[in-house]
Amino acid sequence: APLVKDRKGEYQQVFSDLRKAGYARVRVDGHIYDLSQDFQLDKFKKHSIEAVVDRLVIGQSGSQSRIADSVETALKLGAGVVLVSIVEGEELLFSEHFACIHCSISLGEIAPRTFSFNSPHGACPNCSGLGVKMELDPDLVIPNRELSIAQGAIHPVWYSSWYYEQFESLARRHRFSLHTPVKNLTEQQYKLILYGEGGEAFRYRNRFGRVREYYNGFEGVIPRLERLFRDTESEHSRAHIERYMVSQPCPVCQGKRLKPEALAVTIGGRNIDEVSSMSVTRALEWVKT
Repeated sequence: APLVKDRKGEYQQVFSDLRKAGYARVRVDGHIYDLSQDFQLDKFKKHSIEAVVDRLVIGQSGSQSRIADSVETALKLGAGVVLVSIVEGEELLFSEHFACIHCSISLGEIAPRTFSFNSPHGACPNCSGLGVKMELDPDLVIPNRELSIAQGAIHPVWYSSWYYEQFESLARRHRFSLHTPVKNLTEQQYKLILYGEGGEAFRYRNRFGRVREYYNGFEGVIPRLERLFRDTESEHSRAHIERYMVSQPCPVCQGKRLKPEALAVTIGGRNIDEVSSMSVTRALEWVKT
């Protein structure tokens, strides 16, 4: 019965509880220990701990009922998960939960809507089932690298005094001039202008009741435009930013339009996207086999 998976600690209380419950052995990091003996774990190292519920020889009289009882006990102790270790063989991990035993991702009832990109139950959440995402193109944002920022190299940006001061502050911190042509900036300086310094975002509500974000570092032109495009209520502003965007295949579904859980369902080793991509003749052959 799995109790601890790759976590640091000594776990003396776990061993004490197992002794009180009548268990004689425990497996720690692949090694069997007798609980009647004292042993110490390094609290600074990660450990995996499993309680040994039973040891069985298959084929003996009454082994079936004993296996059933032991599995039931292990499932209760291991919170619905049981590990079967075969001597000189592989280890098998089983779960009574309707979820992946490794990542805990669960899949709801499989139904026709699971495989429809027109349904929220099947559509890729990243692109809403479109298969593509509109993304800002750096070459459209800064189309002429012969110009400097001071000369208006960044097309979509409105140069308010406050925002220009943000550029000046960035330039001072990273030792470049806003009057230097963009083509002469280093790759790092160019990326700082486009993508920012990272920093932390703070959300606040302004005097009009609208929630806004403030960054304690330079936000970056592209993250700022993405935020404005996402948050603006102005169709004019959205249309303006959209001029600097291009359609790209969705990075999550790779243009297949369905969520990963739907694409993980296969028949004969093929998912619905692979089958629907076949020619009619090839699909007919596949169905017949």
